[in-house]
Amino acid sequence: MQKWVRSLTEKVRTKDHKWKPNTFLVDDPSLDVSVVREAFQCWVLFCVWRGLRALIRSIFKKCCNIDVQKEMFKHLACILFSGKSGPIVADAVEEFMHVYVDQSIFMEYFKRKWVPCIDLWVNSLRSLPMASMELLAAIEFYHLRLKSKFFNEQDMNSLEELTGWSTY
Repeated sequence: MQKWVRSLTEKVRTKDHKWKPNTFLVDDPSLDVSVVREAFQCWVLFCVWRGLRALIRSIFKKCCNIDVQKEMFKHLACILFSGKSGPIVADAVEEFMHVYVDQSIFMEYFKRKWVPCIDLWVNSLRSLPMASMELLAAIEFYHLRLKSKFFNEQDMNSLEELTGWSTY
């Protein structure tokens, strides 16, 4: 990871030696943030957009009852954003899995994808500064716009503008 980040900064700075990002977003709680912070010398914010989006989408796909979907998401949000760690999180996850045991398709996914790394997510949410809700909304908006432009491919000029905006 450290080699990749260093070579990325070197490559970018060969193109523009004055380039310096103001903020760097990370969306992987297992990432060593100090490597990014050292290489780019800027703020590093934790961006929960990808993780929450995956969680929401899988709840919608794997659970049919909208009331249960709402309650599941609220329960998971309490676990993720509680600021607690260690055994308390493990107990909360166990309780969640017990309450929604009848949602077997989602629980299978949850046990496979989230349980092994839930402590990483909770610790990152607790210890790293988070990207604002406005930024998360902007990311979602541009993601949807890029997808629609990509699949439509009628206005390539606009697609280039959107892609350029996302790098600034």
